[in-house]
Amino acid sequence: MSLQIRLLGGLLIESGGRNLPRIPSRPGRSLFAFLVLNRDRQLSRDLLAGMFWPDMPDNQARRRLSQALWQIQTLFIEGGVTGPYIIATPNTVRFNPAADYWLDVEVFETAANPLKDTPAGASRVDGNPGALAEAVDLYRGDLLAGFYDDWLLMDQQRLRQLYYRALAHLAMMHKSRGEFESALVYARRLVSLEPLREDAHRDVMRLCLLAGRPNEALLQYEVCYSALADELGAEPEAATTELFESIAAQRRAGRRPFVPAARSPLFDLATPVPMVGREVPRTAALEAIEGALSGRGVALLVEGEPGIGKTRLLEAIAEDANWRGFGVLWGEALPGDAARSYHPLATALTGALSRLRSEQLAAQVDGLWLGELARLVPGLRELLPDVPPVAALELSEEAGRMREAIARTVVGLGRITPHLLILDDFQWADDDTIAAVVDLAVAIREAPVVLCLSYRAQEARDRPQVWDALRRIDTHGRSRRLPLESLSEGETAELIRVSSAARGDSDLIGRIHSETGGNPLFVLETLRAFHEHNVAVAESEEAIGDFPLPATVQDLIARRLRSLEMADRAILNVFAVAGLEAEASVMALALNRPRADFFAGLDLLVSRGILFERGDRYRFRHEQVRRVVLEELSSRDSDMLHSSVAMALEQVDPSDSEAIAHHLVRAGRAGAAKPHSVRAAERAVAMRAYATAASHFRTALEAEPAGDDDRLELLFGYEQVLDVLGRRDEQAVTLAEMRLLADSTGNRRAAVLRRTAWHLGHTDRFGDAARAAQEALGADTVAGDEVAMTEDRLVLGMIGLWSGELAAAVEHLREGVRLASVAEQQARVRRALGSALSAVQEYEEAAREAAAALELSGAADDPRGQAEALGLLGVITMERGQAAEAVGYYDRAVLLCRDIGYRHGEAVNTANRGNALWYAGRIPDALTSFAEAIELFRSMGNRRGEVLVQANAASIHHSVVGDDATAAEYSRSALDYFIEVGNEDGAAQVLCNLADIERRAGRLEAAAGHLRAGLAAVGRAGNRWLEVQLLYSEAQLSLAAGDDQSAAGAAESGLALCRELGLSDFSAGLLSVLGLARLAQGALDEAGAVSAEAMGLLSRGADQDYLVPYRHGIVCDAVGESEAAATAFAEAHELLTQRLRDLTADQRSSALLVPEHRAIVEAAANQSPRTRRVRLARRDVPTGRRLRDEDFVVVAWTLQAAEDERIEDPGDRRRHRLRRLLAETEAHRAAATVVDLAEGLGASVRTIRRDLQLLRSSGLAAATRGSRRASSDRGPSA
Repeated sequence: MSLQIRLLGGLLIESGGRNLPRIPSRPGRSLFAFLVLNRDRQLSRDLLAGMFWPDMPDNQARRRLSQALWQIQTLFIEGGVTGPYIIATPNTVRFNPAADYWLDVEVFETAANPLKDTPAGASRVDGNPGALAEAVDLYRGDLLAGFYDDWLLMDQQRLRQLYYRALAHLAMMHKSRGEFESALVYARRLVSLEPLREDAHRDVMRLCLLAGRPNEALLQYEVCYSALADELGAEPEAATTELFESIAAQRRAGRRPFVPAARSPLFDLATPVPMVGREVPRTAALEAIEGALSGRGVALLVEGEPGIGKTRLLEAIAEDANWRGFGVLWGEALPGDAARSYHPLATALTGALSRLRSEQLAAQVDGLWLGELARLVPGLRELLPDVPPVAALELSEEAGRMREAIARTVVGLGRITPHLLILDDFQWADDDTIAAVVDLAVAIREAPVVLCLSYRAQEARDRPQVWDALRRIDTHGRSRRLPLESLSEGETAELIRVSSAARGDSDLIGRIHSETGGNPLFVLETLRAFHEHNVAVAESEEAIGDFPLPATVQDLIARRLRSLEMADRAILNVFAVAGLEAEASVMALALNRPRADFFAGLDLLVSRGILFERGDRYRFRHEQVRRVVLEELSSRDSDMLHSSVAMALEQVDPSDSEAIAHHLVRAGRAGAAKPHSVRAAERAVAMRAYATAASHFRTALEAEPAGDDDRLELLFGYEQVLDVLGRRDEQAVTLAEMRLLADSTGNRRAAVLRRTAWHLGHTDRFGDAARAAQEALGADTVAGDEVAMTEDRLVLGMIGLWSGELAAAVEHLREGVRLASVAEQQARVRRALGSALSAVQEYEEAAREAAAALELSGAADDPRGQAEALGLLGVITMERGQAAEAVGYYDRAVLLCRDIGYRHGEAVNTANRGNALWYAGRIPDALTSFAEAIELFRSMGNRRGEVLVQANAASIHHSVVGDDATAAEYSRSALDYFIEVGNEDGAAQVLCNLADIERRAGRLEAAAGHLRAGLAAVGRAGNRWLEVQLLYSEAQLSLAAGDDQSAAGAAESGLALCRELGLSDFSAGLLSVLGLARLAQGALDEAGAVSAEAMGLLSRGADQDYLVPYRHGIVCDAVGESEAAATAFAEAHELLTQRLRDLTADQRSSALLVPEHRAIVEAAANQSPRTRRVRLARRDVPTGRRLRDEDFVVVAWTLQAAEDERIEDPGDRRRHRLRRLLAETEAHRAAATVVDLAEGLGASVRTIRRDLQLLRSSGLAAATRGSRRASSDRGPSA
């Protein structure tokens, strides 16, 4: 059974939870204690006999020793204690150290002995107080209290001093943590132990005050005064009296020190500080989250100054979203993140894609986009090994495809479960992330996704890329801004209460609010500074004074940091240099500090609330703290630390080229950084992050000079990236240096000249471009490099196309085709040749070249090349007037583009398909195609493409369908863009559309204003073709206004331009308007001649071709040529019918309400005996009541048509005519009775009913209004 031995405060022996009887003799008790305390050695019997029985003869003393040992052994035996605790031989005695025992002194010394090496009064106290506190509690009194043996004095004094040191250490540990109540407990015990030590009394006084008990602090002074007077006849020292007077003065003034609770959220890193005063933005965010559940995605823009609480609000929003079943993705941009491609998005998506989620995503998102995303999230291919490889595109197109992949992935995740994507500190994001987020904000509008961006307002405004992106998101996406304001004084008081678990008085709260401006970070840092001030007061010997608040949060942080010891500040410095967060193991290596010391210092920084632990990394509590640390670093120290961090990273993670390059450059070691910068640039290019790649290339080029060959290779990569980014000025400077470095002759110089030619061509300097390309061709010809010569010819051909030198372009490209031997290259050159031949209207050869390019691209497994060739075939076929065949080519091109993620090609070919469908007369399909193209361009953020398609679609909506509301919306949208970018031609075209819309609505002044602005724009731009279009519109407007002379003048001006420019298509329309003007002026003969000339020039199939014969019919009717008028009206009606043939019922109804269309229908009906105008009840008028005049509409029935005669069977012919009458009735939203139909077709009611039954059985919805003949249900023929 175990033995428990207590020697502190007296001798007590226990076993099995009970006290053993006392050893009978006093010498026996003292002997047992001595043996236990000296258990580490054997003691001779002579020594023990002489020590404990010094006054007896030796023999008698030895007998007394044996008797005492017998008493001890008997006690153990009778107490049931087994095991030999005392080992005795004839000559020696010892306590058995191997026995089962517990000794309080041993436990106490084990816990307290390390303090012997700690200097007295040390300000730094580490470790856990728990074990030491338990050991101190064992000290019930001095060693063997009540024993007065001489041998005890030294051990008693030693343990007493160790106890004092342990109490002082515990008090210091609790003071350093702000645990003043706990510290006071140990301070009082110190006073009890040493009542004459004034420093101990002062410590109790300070702690009483800080614990909120000033009366006890003053009473402690009285205790000190009495102790000194009674024992020494002395008075307290001046420092003690001054402290007493200071406390007394504060008490009289009613002031109490503000003491945050040590266990409050302010210091407990596991408990976030509760959010205060953000109800409005949080409610707004919650509304957005609720809206997203119904598929209305939104972007939340959280704006505020540093420390205002943006991240805390984001955490609350994330909690709200998570509670509602949202998946939460969190990414953040870090200072210096511009060097890392897509880092915030990559972080957010990587954390979301588990194996299960990846498999779910594969069911939502096409493998093409996941394959592209795998460049950003490499682990995705391991999760989805069947994801296909991605086809190559042009570099600029691949950047767009990456952005599209990100957007589709986020939307796909939203379809699996609603998602919240948070990107914190957006002001630091890399340019590629910024571009992707703009596209994403548009893509989520109809998805259950909330995008939440936080940013510092001023820093975002200072960075044009960020601010422009935020403006675009606010303009084009569905967004909501959530600006964060400073806290009110009441909110500041609440923040103080919930964060510190303490209440400050109103004066203190007012002071804190005034000095901090209600900035939450400043408030919390102030509270932490109060805490540290209190700790300093508790640890110091100075009088207690008020805490002076600094003017700025930076000053406050700097004051807090100055209290750190040098070793701890060194750790903080290396973390600050590393970034906002870093791995501790890397920092320990960089600092070259023993790990134990390093992590002890790290723990202190965490306990002070400066850093906090996140996984295997440590992070600054706020970036403002890091900024203050960096500002106080000397440039020399900063350089050394950056170098140390770079070397540590090279050992631990050599693949982190971006970080290593950054630190080496900051250390002034640009030469060492160069290979890392190059690798980072290559990685960025692979991830389609070209803006980031440009930054790394620039860093590599700014390094110490290298050989010309190495530098030239870097410049080639840099120039290519600049070309993708469209940074033409930087590209020009780079090309100039490349020309200086390249050899005077040879392939390298030719390659530089070729790149120069491309650049000059893209900047419209066609002459310089051609000269550069010719020089490259000369060099390559001398070298006999046919592949390079082919590229030179291609450049020259494209320059010719762009500059209008079409014959030269064709010649160069034909030579390029002859030289090309590689299938992919030959396909490119043949495609360019096809474009050039089409431009010179050599359509047959152009089609052959395009078809050859298509075949070669297929052989080279180049789907993008195939799509381009198909698009070219569509253009050529359209220009040959074969719109239906062109639609087929565009369909194939669109499908190919879609398969490879070539979004720009898909949008362009979809728009071209819309034009082809328009010309093919398939108006509904054309409108659908235009709508798809508009959405495609919009999703890519391509505003130019979007408005160009809108301008085309507006023409159809206005001129054909009669949907002027949509036409006006599209036109105004396009006009805003054209004005913004200074595109005079585009603005003029749209102003013409708007003028026509206003004219139809009768707003003639507004129409005239649009035309004046449009003519002014084309006057500045010099676009004569658009001027003709505007003059045509002006002539029609003048006619509508009754100004025949102005109408004639505008038409004649337009005709003069048509003759000058060879524009026959517009001539017919202008002549027809001129004929009406002459008719109004009374010049009948001239009107007839001009109108006949218009008919001779009419190009049937052109837009609004039916207006020319209609106007001709008006002229003929006016001059008495009724037969010619009837023929003209019939032709106009036929052309209009063909144009409206494929419209839906709703579109056709709308189209027939267009004034010009309605006039054509009425004119044809009135002039032709084969038509009849009848009044029929509207379809929506209920039966069973008398009809009023407003219940009727006039419908023009075509009773006979030439097509009828081609049907031989009389019954089939009659039913064919019946279907036509029903369709014409439906088009006017009317309903005919069976009697109406019988009268119109000259058949019996019974026959018509039988025919209707047959039609209905074949699937035709042949609706009628019933057979009642009463006049209440029918109106007379009109």
